[in-house]
Amino acid sequence: MKKVLISLMVLVLFTSCSKNNQNKKSEKSTAKEINSEIKKESKTETNVQAVQEETAVEKDNGPSFDEIRGYKSKLEYDKAVKELTPDYLTGTWQLEVISEKFRYIYFVFDGTDNYYIYSPYGGYFGDHGKYSVDGNKVTLNPVNEDTKGEVPDWLKKIWPKGIATTIVYDYDFKDFYTVGVLKNDELLFRNFVEKRESGTKCIYKGIEVIKLGTKKVVAKENLKLRNEPSVNAEEARFYYGLLLIQDAYHLDEYSFPEQGENTNLNVMLRGLDGNAVAKTVKQDTINGITAPWYLVELFDYDGESMPEGFWVFGGYLEDYAKSKKEQYKKELNQAAAEKKIIKKNNL
Repeated sequence: MKKVLISLMVLVLFTSCSKNNQNKKSEKSTAKEINSEIKKESKTETNVQAVQEETAVEKDNGPSFDEIRGYKSKLEYDKAVKELTPDYLTGTWQLEVISEKFRYIYFVFDGTDNYYIYSPYGGYFGDHGKYSVDGNKVTLNPVNEDTKGEVPDWLKKIWPKGIATTIVYDYDFKDFYTVGVLKNDELLFRNFVEKRESGTKCIYKGIEVIKLGTKKVVAKENLKLRNEPSVNAEEARFYYGLLLIQDAYHLDEYSFPEQGENTNLNVMLRGLDGNAVAKTVKQDTINGITAPWYLVELFDYDGESMPEGFWVFGGYLEDYAKSKKEQYKKELNQAAAEKKIIKKNNL
């Protein structure tokens, strides 16, 4: 996952730089002056980054990043509204592209007719546009349309035809995370004013599930990791290199794993615990066992990553028991040794 996040940051930074280059092809002297000013005013890497971000925003005379994040509704809401209002729309909404695994983009609506887009991993680089509200319908004009700036590939998913996109506020949609969303067939926007309660049936990426909250589970056998709850779904991989050196999982009688691709496995190893956040309403029968699929979050202990969700068949999971902690650790190390990512030391 670290690689995905780093790639995203590089992509966003590259896009910002590409915009400047395209708009300034014939103004090399101006670019040199800007760079010169940055060098004069910035003696540390932190200052350089701050000046670059400020320059990117000032280029189109728009608000600063702090001002953008400060846009909020005039009224305070502790529950989702049943009908959309311009005031309720004002503020920050998290965007999920349903076909993508990760969510990393935020839209900010300023309460008039401007929206701004930023990434929690890269900040604001000048991507903005116009919107309009008609009842529960919100129309998003293409990003950077007024400046004719280049549109990054990842933003083209929002405007696949290069024309305005319409999203509709739906209070009754049973979203996994929150009550009341803006949506169309490809996009989901959430403001998290009212979170979905655990124990309720809801929709996660088009799949009907029951939200569990946090339920700690353990693999009784090595379980295939899937991107969807099906034996025919694409397999996923989890990085064990850093997890197996943690005190909570490592046994001294085993070696530490060498860091590398060989520690990326397509299974949840026997003895590994994780947080089950959802289970499917539909059940499957595999090897004579009938059970739902569970969406289990695993954390690879990389300081720059977050827990990642994987689908595993529930027939080989059990509820975590503190009394069996040492047994789980032993089983995990044995399973890792069987996969040859660690080995037992010669005593």
